[in-house]
Amino acid sequence: MEFDDYARGLVQELDRATLNALCHIGERAYQKAIQSVDYQNDTGNLRSSIGWGVYRDSQKLAQGGFTPIAGGVQGSAIGEALLDKVDKPKGYVLVFVAGMHYATYVEAKGRDVNTSGELLIESLAKDIINQIRRFSNVL
Repeated sequence: MEFDDYARGLVQELDRATLNALCHIGERAYQKAIQSVDYQNDTGNLRSSIGWGVYRDSQKLAQGGFTPIAGGVQGSAIGEALLDKVDKPKGYVLVFVAGMHYATYVEAKGRDVNTSGELLIESLAKDIINQIRRFSNVL
């Protein structure tokens, strides 16, 4: 095996690992957000509008969440549409959204719409970065 083949394989493996890690973080954040509901869920739209997507150079690689809950089909569609509208920087990015226009209002009232999920993303991302740093020090 030549070095070029080895390097290409390594890059592909790192791409797969990055995608898997970001999907795992997105799904955990989604589960945390929908389980931490502390607001009245009348239509189901707000909770149904919560979800995530993983992008590389603005191309969607994976998404999750947006499950219609308590009849919130409209919220699910609005959340998915917002996910695609959010500006994404170059490289890998995990986008986590609550798509209903009143999500910020509910959060401002002290309720947890997706804050718990966002905090979990921050914590898990820091853990992964620290693991990478420890690994790179071994090399």
